Amino acid sequence: MGMALLRQGAGDLILAVATADATRGPGASSQVLTVQLHKPSKDARTGIVLTGGRGGDGQPPIVKELKPGGIAAASALAVGMTLLEVNGQPVLGHKMGTQLIKEAEGVLHVKARRAPSHLEHPAAPSPLRAAQTASLQYNIAATLATTLPRTLPPTPPLTTVPALTTRDPLTTTFQHRGEPLLVFRGHAVPFAVYEREDSIKIVISTFNLQSEVSHGEGPLCCTVILSLDETKRGHSSFFQCALRDDRFPEMYAAEPPLSCRVDIVKAAYISHNVELHETIITNTRVKIILAKARNA
Repeated sequence: MGMALLRQGAGDLILAVATADATRGPGASSQVLTVQLHKPSKDARTGIVLTGGRGGDGQPPIVKELKPGGIAAASALAVGMTLLEVNGQPVLGHKMGTQLIKEAEGVLHVKARRAPSHLEHPAAPSPLRAAQTASLQYNIAATLATTLPRTLPPTPPLTTVPALTTRDPLTTTFQHRGEPLLVFRGHAVPFAVYEREDSIKIVISTFNLQSEVSHGEGPLCCTVILSLDETKRGHSSFFQCALRDDRFPEMYAAEPPLSCRVDIVKAAYISHNVELHETIITNTRVKIILAKARNA
């Protein structure tokens, strides 16, 4: 447990208390924190600025800024954390998170998850997961060598991507028409994946890209497996989205990339062909649109 003190008048007032969630197994206590804030009135400023979670899909928002002088500035909350709960209520989107914080009064319990780059002791992958990762890494690397256009600049070997070699890969399930859409996540984690009959849209937050680059976790690479057919787990679409800033060949920058190139890597015997259709870049989003066609 940690405490943060702000001097107010002649005495010290405890405004924030942080406790780690130790219920998720060995090494997980550093991932989720419950922060207790003292908000004397509804009008009191917490200083928490949120981003993301605006797509209407119930994704929790991310802490974008902690304004100086706000109540949360003295707490264990940090920029880049995902806001999970406020006073026991799950935060399902940006609007809900902002409203729960604004209307709270008195003791405010905030549960948040640190970003992967903030973990102090990443859990070592299990032998089975390590073997699966090595197999996937080999397949993608082999396909890269034979399918990418010759005009593209050399792609760094996938063995240099820390997320694929030093951490247990994160796996999440997005629901689509009642069926799971599995996503294997590496760098530049997508916060939303939408599947339509003829296309797939992957949405990545430029704030997440900025956070990863500022922590020196390049190259910016998102390795994704989309299992488009629940009955054919072995027939998934493998591809790699390599996000690079053309202004910085070394792929480390202090700002989000202004340009983006997506390299699609297809494995043999997949249930769908996917080809890059369009890349849309805004101040807050990188949207990757993939055209989808079932194999003959």
